[in-house]
Amino acid sequence: MTARSGLWALWALAAAVGALLGRPWTRTLLLGGGVGLAIWYWADRILLAQSDFARLGLPVRAALTIALLAAGLWILSRPDVRRFFEENRK
Repeated sequence: MTARSGLWALWALAAAVGALLGRPWTRTLLLGGGVGLAIWYWADRILLAQSDFARLGLPVRAALTIALLAAGLWILSRPDVRRFFEENRK
């Protein structure tokens, strides 16, 4: 558990620094990390959620996951955001 948390913390740090500095690889890192986190979260919920109570909120969480991924994709595909990351290519 600690190693996995450490990996997500390193990813978040790299994404934050890259976003602040406008590095071109940041968009890919953010998209990949968002999708990776969603896959990890749902694999954990589907494979390990054994009780009926734990499964009650799955439809709401699925809708929220889809909405957040769509919002992230929409934000990262905006022309101003693309231009910001492309301007800082060095």
